[in-house]
Amino acid sequence: MQNLIPEHPYHFVPPRFSRFWTWLVSFRLPAMLRNRFGVTEVEFLGLERLADSLAEGHGILVAPNHSHPADPFIAAGLGLRVGRPVHLMATRHIFEESALQRFLLTRVGNFSVSREGTDFRAIRCAENIIVEARHPLVMFPEGIVTRSNDRLIPFQRGVSLIARRAAARRAREGGRVVVHPMFIRYTHQGNVEAAVEPVLADLGKRIGRPIENALPLRERILNLGEALLADKEREYCGEPGTGPLIPRIERLIEVVLAQVEPRWVRHMRARDAMARVRIIRSAIVGHLYRTAPGSPERQAMWRDIEHLYLVQLLYCYPPGYLEESCVTNDRLLEIVEHFEEDLTDVSRPHPPMRAVGWVGEALPVEPFPRRPPRPDPWTSELKTRMESLRVASLKNP
Repeated sequence: MQNLIPEHPYHFVPPRFSRFWTWLVSFRLPAMLRNRFGVTEVEFLGLERLADSLAEGHGILVAPNHSHPADPFIAAGLGLRVGRPVHLMATRHIFEESALQRFLLTRVGNFSVSREGTDFRAIRCAENIIVEARHPLVMFPEGIVTRSNDRLIPFQRGVSLIARRAAARRAREGGRVVVHPMFIRYTHQGNVEAAVEPVLADLGKRIGRPIENALPLRERILNLGEALLADKEREYCGEPGTGPLIPRIERLIEVVLAQVEPRWVRHMRARDAMARVRIIRSAIVGHLYRTAPGSPERQAMWRDIEHLYLVQLLYCYPPGYLEESCVTNDRLLEIVEHFEEDLTDVSRPHPPMRAVGWVGEALPVEPFPRRPPRPDPWTSELKTRMESLRVASLKNP
């Protein structure tokens, strides 16, 4: 399990932007993309749209999809292409991996946010960046890395909340706030089957299920997925399920949530599985740091957090993704990377990868009305525009 919630209480990490360090890191950006993620080529389309908003002096928020761990680095490259480095709101745990990483992240304008509850300092920091209008702010509306380049999951309310609050402050000064949706698509430029065969062999050995190379690649991947799912079904349900994978995944999600939810939430109003995970996890973290380290109560809380992490992993396997009628080499690669990351917490790079960022038209932001509607129509419009960019990226890769 990735260490998304560290053992110690959260402390906000503000940005300490430095032009020198941003300039220095920019030279290392292509190497980092290549070595860590296998991304050897980056292109942006629609840059003039962002450039126009900068020229007009708007407060700007860029909202990309979040299908790959390389997305923040691609977003950083976007700012460098328009000559205006971006600030990025990033989850707390990446600031706590090492002192050097924390130093560099803050010097290039990044700041932390706690996903467990409302992080008022991060919200205020984000507002200030937009209101000051010196640098674009990047936020990922999906909130998690989905590992699905052909699907958008429900957006969190944070983007709308921050953009509308900043718009209210800018309006008092005679300024405007706009949001640019951006869709990032990754395409493998080589032989996908040759790239993933070593991964499939390693994962098969890891779980004690050798992969038959005589089968087509899609069948091998589905067989591995069925084996991984069956192991979890035995753990939580007592025996493996039967039938198509997606209904089994949905059933396992409900089983896991049914075990954890009653301990933390009396009346759950959310229906979406990830929304339920966030609510439960926030309730757990609210108690976690008030219990003694190593105590049975705290150990039980960590076990519940691990259960919720499994739900998050399962949630990110989209329905119909590997149906024979619509499967692509890039989808096959995504699923294999997803498997490896779920089992080992890391996924090896598979160069050569090409990343294209499609920058959408500016979406004006109005201040919150007295009683914000639910669902928020502005968030729906943002998702609709990003979906349009996703479709365009498929037609013109």
